[in-house]
Amino acid sequence: MLAELAAARHLLALLAWRDVTVRYKQSFLGVGWAVVRPLVTLVIFTFICGGLMGEAARTPGPYPLFLVAGMLPWMCFHAALMGVGTSLVLNRVLVTKVYFTRLALPLAASATPLIDLAVSMVVLLGLMAWYGGGGVGGVLVAAAAIGTLMITAWAVGLTLAAVLAWYRDLKQGLPFVLQAWMFLGPVVYDIDPWGDSASSWLAWLNPVAGSIMAFRAGVTGAEVPWLVWGWSVLVSVIGLWLALLLFSWLEEEMGDVI
Repeated sequence: MLAELAAARHLLALLAWRDVTVRYKQSFLGVGWAVVRPLVTLVIFTFICGGLMGEAARTPGPYPLFLVAGMLPWMCFHAALMGVGTSLVLNRVLVTKVYFTRLALPLAASATPLIDLAVSMVVLLGLMAWYGGGGVGGVLVAAAAIGTLMITAWAVGLTLAAVLAWYRDLKQGLPFVLQAWMFLGPVVYDIDPWGDSASSWLAWLNPVAGSIMAFRAGVTGAEVPWLVWGWSVLVSVIGLWLALLLFSWLEEEMGDVI
């Protein structure tokens, strides 16, 4: 399957370009939505979580920078997971009419979230300029954290893509699961992975927690949680390997059931 994917690299690039152009074609703000969304989210969560719930007082450093440094990687993960997971169902005409490696569709679906993240970094860079942040080393850590976060998105998304080919109604519950998942991770509040509380255990059980914490540490200049991040990467790599095995096993039957 991976050899077929390498041979179909031009098709993969074409599918990715198609997804990007379709997303921004005939839109009001175009890529500007990638800036508007984190700004609106910043205002809402700063008022609710930072103000009413008192998270700003318990957060190390400025809460707006802390919040955006967690929301941006989460938004990228959320969009990538939704795109990868629903890619086969949304392209069922291609799947049933033309033969090509089905793996190209989920991988191409992850291009648009990465472009959105690159554009929305304008908001984060503005906050880093205002509050201060990490240096070049921190930027490299943040970039690597996005790479490991995408591994997690592919692992979960490929599994969903294979399962949704048989049980399409599960797509209806996916937004609710992701919304709950966001509040179980270190996105809007700080988690101490070495504490005794239930939230500390979530840092180890949640495969995206280490990558988000590493991204935040890179852009804020805090200490990188290497052990938690490494554990998240290990779990995600094993999950991706299992997802590829499942996808390969079910690929031949997808065109008949989707």
